[in-house]
Amino acid sequence: MHFHLTEEQTAIQDAVRGTLAAAWPIERLHAFADGADDFDRASWDALMALGLGGTLAPDSGMGLLEAALVCEVAGEAAAPGPLIGQLLAVAAVATSTDAAAKAHLDALVSGTTVATLVHGGSAYVPCARAADLFLIVDRGAGVRLVAAADATVEAVPASDRSRPVSKVAIPADAGTTLFGASDPMTGRLADAALVLVAADALGGAQKVTDMSVAYAKEREQFGQPIGRFQALKHQLAHMALDVEPARGASGSSESQA
Repeated sequence: MHFHLTEEQTAIQDAVRGTLAAAWPIERLHAFADGADDFDRASWDALMALGLGGTLAPDSGMGLLEAALVCEVAGEAAAPGPLIGQLLAVAAVATSTDAAAKAHLDALVSGTTVATLVHGGSAYVPCARAADLFLIVDRGAGVRLVAAADATVEAVPASDRSRPVSKVAIPADAGTTLFGASDPMTGRLADAALVLVAADALGGAQKVTDMSVAYAKEREQFGQPIGRFQALKHQLAHMALDVEPARGASGSSESQA
């Protein structure tokens, strides 16, 4: 057993972090949040150019831990693309036996075809207006791949303006069933979706914590940094204590068996 990321895993995170620093600086995030789009093609293409689309492909040599590490950094940067849906769509299509679905595989891996995730019975979906495909993962109903033409999409206000969502309605008979409810792959994809969503949230939480600590060291009040005030120290400590245990729960910790 080892309890730290490998050099290759660290390099993956560094590459994603560096790419997003260049393609998705804070100024672009602010402009996106103030705009009406739900997808940013330039930052998406930059990520896909790293080969991330194939992370969960059976022959990639990577797995869920690497995917979680990627999603953690995407959450840290509040990158707007439907990365989780894309990774899971590649895993689902590559594992399925449906020829029509497999015809999408190369375009999904390259990112030229965009897939977003419809998790369980949720009607609210990120990047729905830009998606070419919807991957529905529902433990009780199975896994389906649905073309955008078969979905009705309505933009709605979102509390997180860096991740706009839309209300999506998809007929029960639309699309191609890749795995039935009783197929073990359905459970695996549903579990993987939860892990990747948690990793994405962890990245955002860690970034906010780091920003808060940095600000407390710089901001002065009464002639000293506010980080020296006992009450604020306690608040920052509570933030760190809330975030760090989530690292293990998300699956993107620095430990693995």
